[in-house]
Amino acid sequence: MSLKKISELNRVPQAVDSHGGKMNSRLALNYREKVTMVGANCPAVSSKVYYPRIKKCADGTYIMFNQDARVSASVFYAKSYDGLHYSKRQPLFAAKLTVRDDGEEDKLCYASCDAIVLKNGKILAFASYRYNKGYVLDAKYSGLLMRVSEDNGSSWSGEKLIYLGRNWEPHAIQLASGEVHVYFSHTAPKFYLDKTVRTASRIHTSSGSAMLRSVNEGESWEPYVMAPPYAAHRVTQNYVETMENGTKIFTNQMPVGLALNNGDIALATESDMAVGRFMLTMSYSKDNWARPLGIDEDGPADKLPAFTYGAGPYLAQFRSGETVLSYNTLDMFHLRMGDERARNFTEDRHFIAFEEKHGYWGNILCDSDHSLLVSMPNVRETKDERGRIVACNNDMMIERYYLNHDIRAEKYDGGAAWDRCGDALFAGGKSRVQMALRAAYDENNLYIRIDRLDDTLEHRDGEKVFISCGESFITCDFSLEGNVYSTFNSRQAREITVSTELYGKLDGPAFSDNGAVSVITVPRKFIGNVDHIGIYAKLFDFCGDDRLTDGFPGVDENDKDTYYKVTL
Repeated sequence: MSLKKISELNRVPQAVDSHGGKMNSRLALNYREKVTMVGANCPAVSSKVYYPRIKKCADGTYIMFNQDARVSASVFYAKSYDGLHYSKRQPLFAAKLTVRDDGEEDKLCYASCDAIVLKNGKILAFASYRYNKGYVLDAKYSGLLMRVSEDNGSSWSGEKLIYLGRNWEPHAIQLASGEVHVYFSHTAPKFYLDKTVRTASRIHTSSGSAMLRSVNEGESWEPYVMAPPYAAHRVTQNYVETMENGTKIFTNQMPVGLALNNGDIALATESDMAVGRFMLTMSYSKDNWARPLGIDEDGPADKLPAFTYGAGPYLAQFRSGETVLSYNTLDMFHLRMGDERARNFTEDRHFIAFEEKHGYWGNILCDSDHSLLVSMPNVRETKDERGRIVACNNDMMIERYYLNHDIRAEKYDGGAAWDRCGDALFAGGKSRVQMALRAAYDENNLYIRIDRLDDTLEHRDGEKVFISCGESFITCDFSLEGNVYSTFNSRQAREITVSTELYGKLDGPAFSDNGAVSVITVPRKFIGNVDHIGIYAKLFDFCGDDRLTDGFPGVDENDKDTYYKVTL
């Protein structure tokens, strides 16, 4: 009975949207799977790093894109085997000196790179480019470029122009049909038609978000936009104001799309509603954005406009249905879980990542059916008396979270049951001590297995499990040295037993692969004739007189309604 890490579990395939409609799923941080790359001396980043975007390649490796400086001049990429540790970064879109078509010398700059790994393994990377001085003169001095890799990021094609006009923050998705979309902040048309927008509008721009689409994996894009008024296929915009000259101003920018499991499309954007802080807007399409919005049309009809404060959104969805919305508020990285339709991002499933360190423009990625990779720069800027950034000392932070939701118990037939049983619940965000819980059953017993990773095993270390079954309630509190105290409806139940196998020596030396496997056996007479139970567990870890307690995030041990359901 080998000790299992959470990364080795939850590999049994589940039906798409198997947990649709359930609102008790939570994310649990794995303390062992988080890193901070110090910008001053890490070759994968720099002290000016911003805008990380991590993708999982077809061969199982990872690629991270990032840029230097807020508005950026160059874009880089680095490779990883585990999503946490990266090789020396390489330039992908490198700034260069050039001459504009009006004869003026200028610098060609690149920013806000994002990418998509297509179903066939090809990587399409997109970046907004601009002429450093020409950008404010004419909408034609900006555009959207693409580079392609067919070998998991080892080599890249040349730059290909796919859109001409002012834009920011591209993001791509691929539909089940194979069609590829690129969404971006759509600032060019209004700027071309009325340059007073930059001075007379309360928000000094008019954006909205638009898209291009490709049905041949990026070989060509529609609409083909290479001339004024630089209008792409508008998909979302919130009305903000009408200027004195009659020009209508709209917002919704930094779009991130999500092709939902059910075939619909969700789009998250930040909205400058002239209230002093950015807000978030969610927009939806059931018909693949069949009709573009007009230049002065607020839409789409299915939209949740400016529903909370936030900026820099990102979206992800698990195969089981749960969606995750990330964003920045007060320069901290927030995450909320939603339902299978990318709605109902409720406050009770909200938390702040990275120990509330400050930064922005983070990224999330579902890199397995049960894990979420989260990245954000830890931003430390020095500003002069005019508020201009004169120096940076940034780091790059990455964390991996695991999905907790209702699980299935396996039919027990000895140790082989645990080889088949992949559904697990996880706790381990407070320290390197962590546990993964699984369940099995037969006609005689319920079995609860806990795999504990713990560098230093102390005799007082242990776990406590809470089981709700109908009107009955069971607890089992045990230590690694073999002390067990179990109750059934508050009365001691000696027939509930625990067997523990140690991987390491109690009160012995510390090793990273130390741990224990404990199996709780609960006679069926305590469970009754039920088809499911509710479960919660927490671990105890002693260090001298100090005791650390950790359990499943978002569950209240005193509220059985919050327990995870285990189907028997």
